Amino acid sequence: MEFTNKASSKSEQGFTLVELLIVVAIIGILAAVAVPQYGDYVAKANRAAVLSAADAYKTPIGICAQIKGDFDDCDDDEEDIPDEITATDGNKAVATLTVAAGKISITATEDFGGTSYCITPTTTGGVITWETTETACVSGSGE
Repeated sequence: MEFTNKASSKSEQGFTLVELLIVVAIIGILAAVAVPQYGDYVAKANRAAVLSAADAYKTPIGICAQIKGDFDDCDDDEEDIPDEITATDGNKAVATLTVAAGKISITATEDFGGTSYCITPTTTGGVITWETTETACVSGSGE
């Protein structure tokens, strides 16, 4: 008499087609949500990397404005404000960074989006605030 175990043979059959399709659908939904979110994250990280290069300039510009009374004569390589940055200086995120009349003009490298930013200082009650726009600075416009 031959004895077979029907329960063990059923458990060794594997997944059904419906179960596999459900798993594929779940992975597809997760990918559809994750890919755009990752793109947004990369764009924000690139922007932060580019704008962080301006941090070293903000304090010297503030000191220059305090000494001179305004931002008009606060340019790069004057009054202890660091010299301009170019892509040849080894910064992977910043193609150019210049300071003119206290405004910091930054252009990102192509790897970091190639966007131009203008960081403009304003003084209110002795406190300097910095406004960042995604446009190139216009020199001599008194913004």
